[in-house]
Formats: sequence, structure tokens, C-alpha cells
Amino acid sequence: MRLSVIICTWNRADLLRQTLDSLEKSELPYDTDWEVILVDNNSTDETAAVCQQFLRENPQRYRYIVEKRQGKSFALNTGVKNATGSILAFTDDDVVVDSAWLAETLRVFETHSCVGVGGKIVPLWNSTKPSWYTSEGPYKLHLAIVSYDLGTDPCEIRAPALGANLSLKREVFEKHGMFRTDLGPTAGSEVRGEDTEFCWRLLHGGERLMYAPKAIIFHPVEKRRIDKRYFEAWYYGMGESRSRIQLAPRDAVRYFAFPRYMLRWYLRDLILWLTSLNPKRRFYYKLQFCLTKGQMAEERRLWRNRHQEQGARSK
Repeated sequence: MRLSVIICTWNRADLLRQTLDSLEKSELPYDTDWEVILVDNNSTDETAAVCQQFLRENPQRYRYIVEKRQGKSFALNTGVKNATGSILAFTDDDVVVDSAWLAETLRVFETHSCVGVGGKIVPLWNSTKPSWYTSEGPYKLHLAIVSYDLGTDPCEIRAPALGANLSLKREVFEKHGMFRTDLGPTAGSEVRGEDTEFCWRLLHGGERLMYAPKAIIFHPVEKRRIDKRYFEAWYYGMGESRSRIQLAPRDAVRYFAFPRYMLRWYLRDLILWLTSLNPKRRFYYKLQFCLTKGQMAEERRLWRNRHQEQGARSK
């Protein structure tokens, strides 16, 4: 098997159908052997029926698996373990893929020495952009709106690509391990970063990743994503992820279990938020404050857990 597409899904039946419809239009050489692995992470809507429909129509291509352990990283790891392709292409259950997505991904693998390929992600706005949102300039908001664009030419990736359009050789999982299950979306949590951490693991391990500008997917901007409260929760969750990915130094000076340098960040971001008069600047720094707050809360929780474990071992 040349290629396995892995899609993890949870309660997005209608959007998943749209994703699979677009995938069916993929333009690949006729002799390309590929499959689609659908991993259902305990959906309670019509997801199973949608998956079974595509399975009936093309049983040689589609496989449907249920992963009972809640969390995207559990589902991703299940997809990896069940896939048979030498290249594993990951995308989300709410995207529209360009017909050339897979062909362009394979082309970059064939023309460059690399273990992974990240493609372009274009936000698909279904409603008017809010006036407070900005994607450029000094107050550019982070990836709560999913977007990834490194230009028009293939180039080496120096920082993590995004899991919504990421393809990896199977061998990297054998060499570097699986996705961390303490990271990634799960019900009731905005903690993410499973793709970011894995890409950093590869880069720090000396692996090479490439950008494929013509391997494009379109990511819809759901209505809930253009609410300021969503951005605040997303940034808080990103802060939690950062603490899990990069622990504070063990010898860091702490006050009330918080690293002293994080307290400085907290005060800096709070002051900049409260004193900014420009509305976009003000919201930007409010989000930075949310990020720092999430990072501090998670670092304190991890620090306390470590001390409790050490105390239990010493008894």
C-alpha cells in the first residue's frame, strides 16, 4: 500500500460527509494504491452511518474503526497502527481537500529527501470576518483560525506544520514513537498540540520536513470560532499545552508553586491588556494573558503532581 489517509472524527457527520465527498474527487495516477482509515472516537450522531455508506460503496478503499478511548491522540495512534501505507496522510473531519492534494503530497515526497510533508491550509470563511479579527501585522491572532501558508514554492519546514494537512512516512512512528495522549483535543478541553509536539520531536531528531504549496486543503471557519470567548478558551488551552510540551526548569524559583518568570509574564500581559487603547491591540494582549494564565495553571498542576508522586515514593 502506497498511501493511507487517516481521518479521526467525533460528532461531525455532515461535515465528514463533505470531507469524504471531496476526497473521492482526488486525482491520482490510476496505479496508486491508497486507502482511507476512518477512526470514530465515540460519536453519538450519524457518523457511523456516514462511514458505513462510503465503506459499502468502496470496501477496498475505506476502513472504519471505533476507538473507545476519548481523545484525538488515542484515535490518531489507532489510525497509525491500523494503516498499511508507507506514507500516512492526516487531515481533519471538517475540511474540503483539493483534488490534487494527495498527488502533490506524493510529488514532494518523490522529489525531496524528507520524512514529512506539510501542505497549505486555506481558511474557508462561511460568514463575515469580525472587525476585531486580524491575521496580519503586529497584532496577528494565532491559529484559532486554522491557516498555514509558507508561500508558493516548496521549502524546508523549520517549525511545526499543522496536523490538518500533514503527511508522514510510516518509519517515523517506528523511530520516534507515537502521538502523546496527554495532548490533543478531547471532549470539554481546548488542550491541543499533539501535532506540534510530534513535529518538534522529528525536527529535534534531525529529520527533514518539506512544505508542499500545491497540496491544499480548505478549512471551514465555524461560527463558534469567530466568538471572542472561543479565542480566549483556545489561547488558555494553548497555554496548557505549552506547559505539557516544555516543562519549566526544575530549579526554577517559585512563588506559590508558580515559576517566578511566569509571574513576570502574567503581570506584563495583564498591564498591556488593561492599558491598551487600540481595540485590536487590547484584545491581542488579552489573549496573551489567557495564554500565560493557562500555562501557569497547568505548570502548577504538573508541579504539584510531581511532588505528590515523590512524596508517595518516599513513604
